[in-house]
Parts: sequence; C-alpha cells; structure tokens
Amino acid sequence: MVGVFMQKRKLWKTIKKSITHSLGRFISIMLLMALGSFALVGLVVTGPNMRATGITYFEKLNTADITILSDYGLDESEQEAIEQASGIKEKEYLYLKDVVIENTNTSIRIFSKPQTVSMYEIVKGKMPESDNEIAIDNQYSDTYNIGDNITFTENADDGEEVLKTHTYKITGFVNSSEIISDVNMGQTTAGTGELKGYAVVTKENFNSSVYMMAKITFKDTENLDPYSDEYNKKIQTHKEELEELLKNQQDVRLASIKSQYQEEIDEGKKALEDAKQELETARTELSSAKAQIDDAKEQLKENEQKLLTAKQQIEQAETTIASQEQTLKTKQDEYNKAKEDLETKTNEYQSKVSQLETKKEEYNLALKQLEILQTAIDQQKAVLEATKIQYETNITTLETSISEMKDKLTSDEISETEKADLEQQISDDTIQLTEEKQKYEIFITETYNLKISDINTTQLQLDAKKQELINVAAQIEEAESQMAIVKAQIDNANIQLENAKQELESGSNKINQAKEELADAKSQYSANTLTLINAKQELAEKENEYNEKLLEFQEQEPSAIQEIENGEETLNKAINTLEELEAPPYSVNNRREMPGGEGYSI
Repeated sequence: MVGVFMQKRKLWKTIKKSITHSLGRFISIMLLMALGSFALVGLVVTGPNMRATGITYFEKLNTADITILSDYGLDESEQEAIEQASGIKEKEYLYLKDVVIENTNTSIRIFSKPQTVSMYEIVKGKMPESDNEIAIDNQYSDTYNIGDNITFTENADDGEEVLKTHTYKITGFVNSSEIISDVNMGQTTAGTGELKGYAVVTKENFNSSVYMMAKITFKDTENLDPYSDEYNKKIQTHKEELEELLKNQQDVRLASIKSQYQEEIDEGKKALEDAKQELETARTELSSAKAQIDDAKEQLKENEQKLLTAKQQIEQAETTIASQEQTLKTKQDEYNKAKEDLETKTNEYQSKVSQLETKKEEYNLALKQLEILQTAIDQQKAVLEATKIQYETNITTLETSISEMKDKLTSDEISETEKADLEQQISDDTIQLTEEKQKYEIFITETYNLKISDINTTQLQLDAKKQELINVAAQIEEAESQMAIVKAQIDNANIQLENAKQELESGSNKINQAKEELADAKSQYSANTLTLINAKQELAEKENEYNEKLLEFQEQEPSAIQEIENGEETLNKAINTLEELEAPPYSVNNRREMPGGEGYSI
C-alpha cells in the first residue's frame, strides 16, 4: 500500500515537473483541445439551424416536391396522365430553353415565369412582366446592372427557334428555390455543354406547342420536414406512381410524334413531287416557246410579202394622180389670168380700204387711250374719296367709343378696377383720335385737295380730245359709204370668177379624194411597216428571252436535279428516323435529383 502511494506521488511530481518545464506547450495543447470541442459543438448545432433555414426558404417559395422533364416536351395527353396522380396539391407546367450569352460560351437555361410553384427569391429589382424583360441568376449581379440589355443566341430545334425574343432588359436578380448549388447546374447542348446560370422570362416568349416540364406539390408532404425519412418515403411513392403513369403514356406519345413526323414526311414528298413537276413544266414551257417563235417567224415572212404588194400599188396611184394634177394645172393657169386682172382692180380698192382702216385704227387707238385715261382718273378719284371716308369713319368710331365708355364711367354698377381700365382705354383712344384727326388734316391739305384739283384740270383736257374724235368719226363714216359702192362692183366680177373656180374645184376634189385614198394607203403601209418592225423586234426579244431562259434552265437544271436528289435523300433519312424513333424518356426528379439541387442535402 505504501509502495502504491509512493508511486502515485512520484507520478504527480513528474507531471508537475513536465508542466512547469514546458508551460507553453501545455497551454497550446489545452487551447487546441478547447478549439476542437468548440468546433464539434458548432457542427452539431449548425446542421439543424441550416435545415430550419432551408425549410423556411422552401416553404416561402413553394418549392416543387417533384419535377418532370421530357426530351419531347409534355403534350395534353401526358399532362392528363400526370394529373391522374393521387394527392396532388398544386401543379404548374413551364417552358425552358438553353441558350448562350451573345459573344460568349456561357450557357444559360431560361425558364418561363412560374405562377405558384417553385417561385424565385427576388434579391434585387423585380420579376419580368413584359415580353422584353428578364430576371437573371443573382451570381451575375456583379457583371450586369438592372436596366442593362442582355442578348442570347439560340440553336434552332428542327429549324425553328423556341424563343420569340433574344434581347431582353434586365429587371431583377433572383435565386432559385431548386437550384441551390452553382457548382453543377446540369449538362446542355449549348455553349460549353455545362450550364452556368439561369434566367426567367414571361411564358409568352416561348414559341412551343408543348410544355417542357411539370412542377408538382403534394398534399401529404405539406408541413413535413423535407429532410425527414417520412418525407422522402412519401416522395418516393409519388415518384413511382408518376413513373408508372408516364410509362403507360410512352406508347401514346410515340404514336402521336410518329403521326406528326409522318405528316411532315408526306408534306416533303408533296414538295418533291411539286419540284419535279415544276422542272417538267419548265421543259414543256421552253418547248412551247420555241414552237411559238418558229410560227412567228413564218408569219413575218407572209407579212413582208403583203407589204411589198402594197408598196407597188401606192407607186401606181402616185403616177395617176400626177397626170391628173397636170391637166388641172392648165385650167388653173387660165383661171389665174382672169383673176389677176380682177385682183389689180381689187388692190386699188384694198389700198383705199387700208388707208381707211389705218385712219379707223388711229381713231380707235385714240379713243381707247381716252377711255384708259378716263378710267385712271375715275379710279384715282375713287381712291381719294375712299381714303377720306376711311379717315372720317375711324374718327367717328373712336368718338363713339369714347363717348360710350364715358357713359359707362358714370354707372354705379362697375368696380374700381373696371373704372380704371375704362379710364385707361379712354385715354388711349383719345390719343389715337387726336393722331387720326391730325393724319386726316394732313391728308386733306397735302394730298386730297391737290390731287382733286389736278384731276379736274385733266378732265377738261380729255373732254376737248373727245370732241376732236367725234369730228374724225364723221369723216370715216363718209369714206366708208364711198368704198361700199366700189366693193359692189368688185363683188360682181368675183361672181363671174366663182363659176370658173367651181369647175376647178370639182377636178381638184377628185384629185384630193385620190390623194386621201393614197394617204390612207401610205398610212396603212407605214403602220404595217412599223408593226412588222415591232414584231421583228419583239420576236428578237422573245428569242433572246427564250435563249436566256434556255441557258438559265440548262445552268440550273443540274442543281435543281441535285436539290431534288438531296431532298429525296433527306426524306429517306427522315423515314429511317421515323422508323427508328423510340418512346420519349421521362425524368421524374425529387428535389435532390434536380440538376443544381445538390445543395438541398444538408
């Protein structure tokens, strides 16, 4: 017993000695032990706290229990199958499309904005409301600002783009209730093949006949801890039920897709048949055009012969008319001699008539000038009188206005302000009246009286000229009476010449008729010649057009045939694709299985 006690005592001395000689190391070891204990306690406490935070987050955003995706989308029959699942609380169908930010390799998945299920946490800004707005992954809030425009590029599906718009205005930054981790958001055929973010737009932006995904919540999972075994068991049960329902739907959807493919194949066949028919129609039209050109050439030869005959007939008619004109010319010379004698007498008469006309023109000119001067005087006088009346009217108007305003001033019904206004107006109008009277006096003195005096003097001179013209008119009337007697003698001689003239006109009319017929023949000949020239030109143009079309056809025929062959090859590939088409795969995912949902597990 004493030995044991001595050993313990020795041990405590040794421990004490070790501590005192290595105090720093002892303290370090104690601190490390305390730190380890604190870390252990923190890990034990943090897990439940983080889970509590996650539960609150998922409930706030109504995160879907199960998400269903299909490579072929979800049509109405598939939606009906999904909705047969038991215990569904809420369901929502959405669109999505993987795109690349323009001029980058960054792949983004764009979702349609949800209404109730799997909502987004708005970190900054707001959710999109119009077709040109977008909310993007909050991790890009350091790269973009609200109000910036962002543009995406899209790989078309079967030649058709799903998004109607590719440039959007950023309205907000959001966090997804499903994509918790940004380390692995999933794979894609866009960009580098790995998703680097997500975005949300209105569903009207998608041009698709089917939804791409379904979001579902269940009644029996409400208020359950999403990290509990009970929750996971219920979700697994719902998942298996949905997989079974969709399994039965695969053949139905495959038949529908094959039917659509078959319709497109049938349309392709028809397009190929139409292309072949167009090619054959082009060959037929070229052959028909060649035959028409040959017929037109033959018709031109016949028309050229008809024109040659018409030209010969015209030349014969010209010879006959020339002979008739020579005979008529002889008779015309005899007529002209008799007429010349009469013209000598007539010239003497005309000379006197000319002198008389000159005198009449001088009279008329002088009379017209007097009328113009009289009109000018009358107008000048009227202007002076009008100006005078205007001044007098203005003065009367102002005097009347001033008098009326003075009457109003005596009234007790007007306010002091109105009296002040009236007094000011009376003052202004009185000044204006004074100025108007001064102008009137200056006008009467310096303008009106002087010009009226000048007008009266000029009027006396015009009256004297008018009397002179009256005397000249009497002289002209006497001379006209004498000339009338001479003219009667000349008219009698003209009657005798008229009979001879009628005989000449009869012969001339026959010649003129022949000339008209000749002119018509020449006109018709010219028209036919022009028609023939135009026909030749048109034929040449048609022949050139035919040759161009023929050359174009010969150049394009090989490529058209190649296109038809390529179309047939594409059609055969489509037929083979249809035959090899498999039933659509469905991806039924719980929260943990969603791409980017790794952060769900805490």
